[in-house]
Amino acid sequence: MNDEYTFPEGTGRRRFIKGTGSLVALGSLPGYLAANTEMLASTFGDLQQRQGIVLYRDNEIHSRIFADTLSAAGIHPVALTDDPVRQWRNSLQAMPGDNGMPLMGLTNWADYLIISGLAAEQRRHVMLELQHAVHQPEKKNWSGELAVEYLQIPETADKNLLQAQFSKTLTRPISPGSRSLFSWLIA
Repeated sequence: MNDEYTFPEGTGRRRFIKGTGSLVALGSLPGYLAANTEMLASTFGDLQQRQGIVLYRDNEIHSRIFADTLSAAGIHPVALTDDPVRQWRNSLQAMPGDNGMPLMGLTNWADYLIISGLAAEQRRHVMLELQHAVHQPEKKNWSGELAVEYLQIPETADKNLLQAQFSKTLTRPISPGSRSLFSWLIA
């Protein structure tokens, strides 16, 4: 038996344990989706009719839950690679196209900034941008609930009204220094 544990450069034991805990939580996702398929089907809004693409980070549990929930609604999930610019230029750029398919995600700030900049080159603009605290003890499945809210966004939503409507749903301010993710919709 080998008792030596090696961690990749820059990864400590705490980060490794935290990451494996996320895998355990991810294991309960199929049960959540199976139990809530009927509820998801009844709440599909205009977003499902337009299909769309959801970008996510495979190593971030909340990003993955957001994408899996939208995937159950027929939105095409795409895991971001370590080089999102190259991924955009090679494949993602052609996917959204000019057919009005929305592009959305729940990612860190850097991914959001890169993707929104690349989309702006195609004259596709951010319709909604929200910051979320990763740790929300009062809402264990906040990212799945957020995905359901995204499904209800009307196709002809005004950017300012949409931002104001969703900002009201954020009841908890993000404390400085806490880890956060950004949800966004690009049309």
